[in-house]
Amino acid sequence: MPTLRYTRWDGSQKIRLDADKVFEKLSEYLSYTDDIRQAMDWLTRQGMDFEGTRIVGLDEMLEELRQEMRKRYRDFNLKDALGDMERRLEDIVDRERQTLQSLKSQKPGAEEKERQLSRMPRRLSEAIRKLESYEFEDAEAKADFDALLEEYENIRDLENFKDRFGQMFHGPKSLNYDQAVELMREMERLKQLEQDLMSGNFETISL
Repeated sequence: MPTLRYTRWDGSQKIRLDADKVFEKLSEYLSYTDDIRQAMDWLTRQGMDFEGTRIVGLDEMLEELRQEMRKRYRDFNLKDALGDMERRLEDIVDRERQTLQSLKSQKPGAEEKERQLSRMPRRLSEAIRKLESYEFEDAEAKADFDALLEEYENIRDLENFKDRFGQMFHGPKSLNYDQAVELMREMERLKQLEQDLMSGNFETISL
């Protein structure tokens, strides 16, 4: 998926603005107001042309940023974003149930464990959290669950992201779990960049 990348100014960029050109543009804005702060704000927001190069202002940068976010809403959907993880957990639980069935006549408490598995929360992250304290009888199922548990934070965050923004993603391409997590983290960075630009918090911009 395409990535929009902004980095902190470090002096290595090639454009070198001429102070006279900047003040010339600032003077143009000052012809409309006697407030230097307002003129500086206009200059910052509108940008300027310099030696055939467009120095993008905040308004243009924000619009480009929002277009990138809108493009992702149009291109992707999250309908099956958690499907892979849900199927993994279902397979783990099914194998544990089969092991419990084979142990029923030999191991006390097997039936109670079956009842525990039948009362699993429907929400994936909650089911994983509940199983964290469960003592597995099937060693392979336990190993697979431990691997799934490593994804807990991403799964929880993706559930919350899908709850909040899932309806906004209405594109033709269904993302799998890994793709959806990547998209979620990218959208979080873009949203943070938008907030930093709007608030003038430029020192923190480094994506």
